[in-house]
Amino acid sequence: MKRSSLKGLTAAVLPLILIFGACQQTTEKQDQTAYAQQSVIAPASEDPEEKQSDTEHASYLGNPPISKSVSVKNDEGLEKTAVTIRERFIDSLNKVVSVYNKTKYNKVSVSYFTSLAHSLGGKTFFADNADSLTGTIMEILSSRLDDGTDIVFLIDKTGSMDDDLENVKQSLSTIMKYLSNFNNVKLAIASYGDKNYQYDFWYNRGDLSSDVTQLQTFMDGYTTIGNPDVPESVNDAIVRTVREMNWTEGNKRLMLVIGDAPSQQPPLSSYTEKEVIAVCDSMHVKFNLYPIILSVTADGQLDVPFRTNFVKTYPNPVRDYLNADFDEEGQYFYELNDISGKKILQNSLSEKSSTIDMSSISNGTYLLQIYNQSTDKYYSSKVLVQH
Repeated sequence: MKRSSLKGLTAAVLPLILIFGACQQTTEKQDQTAYAQQSVIAPASEDPEEKQSDTEHASYLGNPPISKSVSVKNDEGLEKTAVTIRERFIDSLNKVVSVYNKTKYNKVSVSYFTSLAHSLGGKTFFADNADSLTGTIMEILSSRLDDGTDIVFLIDKTGSMDDDLENVKQSLSTIMKYLSNFNNVKLAIASYGDKNYQYDFWYNRGDLSSDVTQLQTFMDGYTTIGNPDVPESVNDAIVRTVREMNWTEGNKRLMLVIGDAPSQQPPLSSYTEKEVIAVCDSMHVKFNLYPIILSVTADGQLDVPFRTNFVKTYPNPVRDYLNADFDEEGQYFYELNDISGKKILQNSLSEKSSTIDMSSISNGTYLLQIYNQSTDKYYSSKVLVQH
């Protein structure tokens, strides 16, 4: 289940962070033995499995890491989780097999995204929780970023992503400060949900920019949005971003898809895994996919049955008040989001015949969602407000 207001249900979700990189074929280095020395930032850890992975990594590169611990501060000047900076040579890192505890990760997510990553020349990463998100992002950027790069953060905006979304918001200034060390590097932020239940509201994006204020405004302008099942429109979001982004001609391309669920499949998605790869190939670029999967305590279910015909809403268009007639009394919740994804209203409904006050809402089209505590009842509709 995916619901920001139902915290207890998020244990059933399949968390993962998807890192999706691309560089133009015309600028790809031909000599794979050429090394570029970079600072690789990763979360500090005492996990013996992670230490084993680092040992294998350094052994493959033929260059022992030189490590030192530092602290990262947030915008309020408070120290956050310590990170370790490792000086190492960057080579074909995808050949290093990640070490992880197989009992802690959902096998459906691992299987699907490992396959997609392999097809696109990447590999799978693993992380314990959302707190390690910044370190993971910085590790990817610091080991694969160069001058002349377009970067896109494509972020899952469904309910279970509250903590991850907040992490990105708080870390954006730190990330942009690091990017300022490079020439001709731009960043864009886009977000996605599930097009089957969120209509025109499922996808938003900004343009590539080096203006941190513009990017922060985009991040602050939207919140998570509910969804009744686990999979999201990941494949559709990747294809749409690849096709619509204002890419800089001649630049390399790096896309970080940050989410916590696998992709919907046809007919709920317009694209299969093979079709996503084909679209990437048609753009004449070489894409590399890097999923980073967060650990979970339960596998969860991908197909959770729910009812949609338990309520009738009217009128539409609505002037001041929207009526909601339920087939039986109970405790229900509603959310109203605008086209940018920002949550405008949220509250509970308990009467069999209830009313939602829209008198203070500006004219426009909104997404209305109504659901119960267990989310086995879920309703969504576009609502036009006309005063």
